[in-house]
Amino acid sequence: MENKYNHYIRCPYCGHHHTSDLTERFNGDGDETEWECGKCEETFKATMDLDITFCTEKIEAAEGEGK
Repeated sequence: MENKYNHYIRCPYCGHHHTSDLTERFNGDGDETEWECGKCEETFKATMDLDITFCTEKIEAAEGEGK
């Protein structure tokens, strides 16, 4: 069971996915909090890991302008 780099919090005990309340309980990258599983009720540590990505695209030139 993979518990790293997910887009949700996965309980390391039972595998239950937690998808609500995620950003409300963290302040930023590397922030940690204790989390209680809503299914098995075990408590575990959850750490926020932010991954910043960038996208680029061409800007279409107006008619009569270069490139």
